[in-house]
Amino acid sequence: MPLTAAQLRTTPRPPRRRHRVFRHAVQKNLALDLAGLRRNIRQLAGQQVCAIVAGAGTGELHSLSTDEHLAVVKATIEEVKGRVPVLAGVGFSPQTAVDMARACTAADAELAGIMRGPVIPLYAFRGRKKGCEVSVMKTMVDLTGQVGGFVRPPLNVLRADEVKEIRALLKPWRKWL
Repeated sequence: MPLTAAQLRTTPRPPRRRHRVFRHAVQKNLALDLAGLRRNIRQLAGQQVCAIVAGAGTGELHSLSTDEHLAVVKATIEEVKGRVPVLAGVGFSPQTAVDMARACTAADAELAGIMRGPVIPLYAFRGRKKGCEVSVMKTMVDLTGQVGGFVRPPLNVLRADEVKEIRALLKPWRKWL
């Protein structure tokens, strides 16, 4: 179901300092695009943020292998260069989460508690079809001039009308993205 006109017109309150969650970039062949990710991180690290969240949040954790996850965390740490903390997501089974936490800690990531709530209201798209939030986030990243990349199967590419909705939804947030 599309967002209502009132939802699209709602102007968000400006955040004072925020954690930034980002999408990793994927190449057309569905491989992780570390060069695109690094470019995105350099952009984010220059903004007023209190931390950058790597490999978590927008479905990241469940769309990356554990090796890809660690590569995302390491690339983020390297690009941030200590300017802000890097918070790494962990999950899956309890043992996998422990293993991921140990690997991230060894890479100098700081571990945080559970993320609460969406950063921006793109999750309104979530109930439309399974996995839609990943496609929405990648499209949003592309629309903000960063590298969102291709959507990995079995997820779907968004329709033109959905992209138009996202563009309208992002308009009031543009100042902070």
